[in-house]
Amino acid sequence: MDRMIAARAAGRPTSQIVMEAQPGEWPSLVSLLVSRDGVATRFCAGTVIDVRAVLTSAECALASRVGDIRVELPARRHDEASRDEIPIASVAVHPDFDAARGTNDLAVLILARDAATIRQRLAGPETRPVSGRGGLVAVTAGFASPIAGPAMSDRPTWRVPLRESGACGTGPQRVPADRVLCAAFEPSEAAGMGEPGGPLFAETGTGEWVQIGVRSPATGSAVYVAIAGYAGWVRSIAAGANFARPDDPAVFPVWSRPAAPVASLSLDVVDGPRLKIGTGLRIRLLSPRGGIPILLLQEAKGKATLIWSPFVRAFRQRNGRERVSAGQLVEIPTAEQAERGTRLTITGPAGPARLVAVIADNLDQDTRDIAGLQAGDAIGDPTRLIDRMLNAGKGFHGLQSHAVAVVDIEIVE
Repeated sequence: MDRMIAARAAGRPTSQIVMEAQPGEWPSLVSLLVSRDGVATRFCAGTVIDVRAVLTSAECALASRVGDIRVELPARRHDEASRDEIPIASVAVHPDFDAARGTNDLAVLILARDAATIRQRLAGPETRPVSGRGGLVAVTAGFASPIAGPAMSDRPTWRVPLRESGACGTGPQRVPADRVLCAAFEPSEAAGMGEPGGPLFAETGTGEWVQIGVRSPATGSAVYVAIAGYAGWVRSIAAGANFARPDDPAVFPVWSRPAAPVASLSLDVVDGPRLKIGTGLRIRLLSPRGGIPILLLQEAKGKATLIWSPFVRAFRQRNGRERVSAGQLVEIPTAEQAERGTRLTITGPAGPARLVAVIADNLDQDTRDIAGLQAGDAIGDPTRLIDRMLNAGKGFHGLQSHAVAVVDIEIVE
């Protein structure tokens, strides 16, 4: 663990930094803390992939005793000082982890209680990242200081160009290319870019960003474990892990490729993605911009219906507020609504579908047709509706690149 902490204190190459995170961006990114002499030290990172599961590297999981490690969820607002620390109940290390060779460097931490944040979507075996003219460029996110608390303003994002093929690592840590992702620069250049066990993200053919790798301290700072090759093992530990599926534009003509920035509006189906008709549905939504959240369900043939908005009578807040703040975690239904028996349900038909979340900025321009709709009402033309929301003109505050999130689900009888 001392080696990992020392590596975190190394200088950061500023030329690769993309941006500082905004409130609500990278909601799944967490710190791993260990206490020494009463002082909590951050030594690794991870991502929440299920309500009680965090994905990280095996070396991070084995760096200290299970009872000494805590997962720290960051504050959601710049002015919020308190952070949620969750103890670890158990650790699952990949059975074929080999520290000497640097292979299969993955672990899942089982939390002692639920993490109230968005689950990170993971790259599945058929995920197709998008390559540009310069090849595949991924991004990684981390924390700006090895000791300071993980405030949202301390979470930079770095660009990581990846090699097209070939093994990476040196000596005994030379790992075959089918299980790792190799940064196209020297390990010394990557030393300050994120923590061991931290995530690597890439854009997929659907326009969303999913986690494709986990930084491997066993192999080197420029090497990431390729998640797609471990989907079966991850699911055996965290059954609710959400893996991306290959895009099929022909099935969903309306939303074949939604716009998405590096870190966008986050939508999570807590009990998904396989949903039974008539059962209660729990949604978590988090946006790096404030606005009015709207949730649509799109069937395979393109028909869309409203399933939730703050104007729907059963879900109206008692304080009368329709807008959410930047970085505010929205849970649907809220705990208070759930106690009253209010449920969000899927009525069908059975088959593949998509949940589409939108953050609208201006009630008059963007949600004129939404305010009078109740759950289950059809949306006549979802493409025109959301285009209007994304192009509302002046006063929209840059939400064009932060306003849409899409999650593939399957509805069953």
